[in-house]
Amino acid sequence: MHDLKTLNVSRNNVVIDDSVSAKQWEIFLRSFSGSMKLRRLDLSGNKLGAKAFEVFARVYELEDHITPLRLGGDTSVLSYEEDARQHRENKQYAIEITQKGNRASAAERSMADGCLLKRRCGLRSLPYIDLNDTGLDDAGALWLSFVLPQHYFPIQLVDGINGVFATSTINIYQQTQNSTGLEWSNNEETLGRDGFQLLTYVETLRKETLYENANRSNADLNDDDDGIQFDPAISSQTALVPRASITNLREAIAPRKLSGRFVPNLSEAELNAASLSQTRHRLQRQIIQQQGVHSIDLWSSAIDLVVLSRRLFVLERYLSAASVQRRACRRLIKDITNAQKPSRKQQWRHLQKNDTFKFERLQDEITKLGAASRAQYFNYQVERSREHSAREYSLVGVIPFSIFKQILRHIMSEDELSVLNEPQQRAAYAFCQTRATLTLEREWTKLNDSAQVLKLLDHIGCLAYEGRS
Repeated sequence: MHDLKTLNVSRNNVVIDDSVSAKQWEIFLRSFSGSMKLRRLDLSGNKLGAKAFEVFARVYELEDHITPLRLGGDTSVLSYEEDARQHRENKQYAIEITQKGNRASAAERSMADGCLLKRRCGLRSLPYIDLNDTGLDDAGALWLSFVLPQHYFPIQLVDGINGVFATSTINIYQQTQNSTGLEWSNNEETLGRDGFQLLTYVETLRKETLYENANRSNADLNDDDDGIQFDPAISSQTALVPRASITNLREAIAPRKLSGRFVPNLSEAELNAASLSQTRHRLQRQIIQQQGVHSIDLWSSAIDLVVLSRRLFVLERYLSAASVQRRACRRLIKDITNAQKPSRKQQWRHLQKNDTFKFERLQDEITKLGAASRAQYFNYQVERSREHSAREYSLVGVIPFSIFKQILRHIMSEDELSVLNEPQQRAAYAFCQTRATLTLEREWTKLNDSAQVLKLLDHIGCLAYEGRS
């Protein structure tokens, strides 16, 4: 796998439709984590299905980010005869330095050890991924929309390690093809209007991101303050646009919180990002309404986690700190009011002897004793609670998240928990352990079921996969 250049599995009847095939598909995608020379993965002609694209987005998000090539324009991305010759000379030089051993100087050893400066592996490093005619539907387009903005163009990924010579006859490697690297065409039969619109928005912003990065690279190289910069490394058929007003267009493409407001005076890039966010949330709501929330592994695990957390919150009403204080007060009141009362005969006897003052004094002493016992009991509960290391009083409940994770391992499987990273799990648990969210949920009941689920997932940050915490 380390020396593999091209992997063509097109038209192999690969279908991902159950949990077993999804697990095998995930293992297959994770196997590229150590591949440094692979330049093309062809999956075309396989009706993969929506589940395959969800797993693809999950594996892609968990991979380490890579550093793309600078768009300086001083080297060619397809002609590597000179680079290959230089690489052979550097390799021979490194062998000679290694043979010297301790006789080599520190400068020579550092030069020999520094032949490879960057390490690009995994799906993020593949310049060409062919997803043409793969049964892409609206649900698959939703997950692909999270991958497209993060995937660099071939001009940013092809280097001397995974590049090809100019004499190559493969069409996809020719400069005249203007390939975007991650192709998803020929899916008109399965792709709906909303899914196609979503991917179109993503592709538009993805190109603007490339042009923005190219302008920045040229600005750094040329030290020029002009508003427009041109990059000779990019094909002359595509002109570069001026610098966008957004600092980082990749942040604009990222998932946003649900909002129906329209803010005026936005730039064109920001308007496109807002349209993308609205289209994405509309598509998510349609999937929840038509296919159900449990059709998506991420959403299903998040809902299960919320249900368990809220159930624990309801059961903890007898364990919370506020509940302990209330029970302590009720117990003291009960001890005072349920004290043994003197018999009616004894009461009349005191009255007959005109000893009412002594009787009132006795009642005052009982009240003072009850007050003292109440304060002592409260202090006792506080001190006893502080000695318990398994209690976390920053929450309404008393079970910390670390203990809750141990409970989850006996209820949910490892695969169900692995789709959520720790910040997402903590957000779901904290949401359910806060009493103020009950009012928020009461407001959501005015919406229909799909909108309620979408609001909940968006509030706890579980609408999309996230990388390692």
